[in-house]
Amino acid sequence: MTNQNNFISEEVIEKILLEMEGEASKFEEHLKKFEEEQGAIYNWLISDSFEILIKEEQAHLIYMALVIWRATSTIDKKYYQVSPEEIEKQDEEVWAVFLETKGKFRDKLTVFFEGYDQEDLLAFVEDALEIEEEDFLTPVGREIIFVSMKALIDLLKVK
Repeated sequence: MTNQNNFISEEVIEKILLEMEGEASKFEEHLKKFEEEQGAIYNWLISDSFEILIKEEQAHLIYMALVIWRATSTIDKKYYQVSPEEIEKQDEEVWAVFLETKGKFRDKLTVFFEGYDQEDLLAFVEDALEIEEEDFLTPVGREIIFVSMKALIDLLKVK
């Protein structure tokens, strides 16, 4: 059962997106705070694990992670710093489900939405990976970014 106090709505996400579209200094300010508060996640996102992504995909990955982190910061929860071990474990779990699921990219996403308590946040990730809108995305990059952002949402949920 979804705890409505901890649900991140589409409206919250859109407000953050509008704010992030502003000046570059605001983005840099949020990125610095993200690095300070979730250093392990930040280091993971800029690690060699993502060197297969093209430059635009790497930038998109960081942007999406920042939006997700800011969105999860709006819910009432105890502050919790994620460890590298938790990141690795969660990433592996999401990859396992993704790789076990048959079908095309969109078909593989369906399993993650079933009964998920942060459906709007996951829908933001899915929408941000639409190839028509983001023409720089490669099929491999799309998969890597989706799995990573799903793991990130799981890691930043209420503790």
